[in-house]
Amino acid sequence: MTNPKLEELARRQSNPDKPLNGLKEKRYVKWGDDVIEIGDYQTLCEIMKPTGLTPEDYGGSLFWRFGLTGERLRKIMFQDLHIGYISPVIGNLPYLEELTVIRCGVAEIPPEIGKLKKLSLVNFRNDCLETLPKEIGELQGLKVLGLVGNKLRELPLELSGVKYLSQLILDNNQFTEIGKGIYGLKHLERLYLSGNKISEIPDEITRLIDLEELAINGNPIQKLPKAIERLRYLRELDIRNTKILSIPDWMTNMENLQFIRVNGNVCFPESMRDKMVEEKTMSGFETISIKDYGKH
Repeated sequence: MTNPKLEELARRQSNPDKPLNGLKEKRYVKWGDDVIEIGDYQTLCEIMKPTGLTPEDYGGSLFWRFGLTGERLRKIMFQDLHIGYISPVIGNLPYLEELTVIRCGVAEIPPEIGKLKKLSLVNFRNDCLETLPKEIGELQGLKVLGLVGNKLRELPLELSGVKYLSQLILDNNQFTEIGKGIYGLKHLERLYLSGNKISEIPDEITRLIDLEELAINGNPIQKLPKAIERLRYLRELDIRNTKILSIPDWMTNMENLQFIRVNGNVCFPESMRDKMVEEKTMSGFETISIKDYGKH
């Protein structure tokens, strides 16, 4: 039984002299049952060069590992490969939609990432990032930015240019405050800041008008600002392992709030207690579900 992809490859390579970047060479590379545009393949090899491995050494099909669709790379996922850095040649992958790098020792993202206009997801997890390039603000299609377990202390102001970012995950970094670049994200729905060194939530949080989930657990925060009351779409709030010991009365005015995750010793106002359902977890924490909250 013939493979349509390989037949198409053979047809295209019947004219092997089509130029690529000014060079006369074949435009496509065969890898098992997959076919990849040679420029994308060479870029992928260059990114992996510090590891001493080729994409073939990494294993798996191109589609599974790298999201190959129509001979162009749509997705890159590196995990437990000591790359150390992302090569600037990544800017040569105009069709890339997802970039995931996990435990690869990456300390820097090159400015060329700003060229990847189709990126919708960027995820650097448990790496060594200390800064982000300002060009991150040029990714107009970005929806999810995950930066868990790095060494970040601040974010570039240009991040506010990512107008339709809906999820920002900043757990386990070195933040001491919520960066100003975040407040311009008008369509942000989920903000995760667990395990940082943030001591207060400023009133500017109300600029995140679409915010639905806010996780500030594991920070030395002592109280919640009344400004949070104006986050009318907020559904979930996580304040475990903070210094917050009581829930303020004004939270009874938040009609859409459904879940508050707390330590077991947090005090709730009387007006809220008859609407609470406690869901104790094995870790000793509690999720407080508020039934028909705000609907009197």
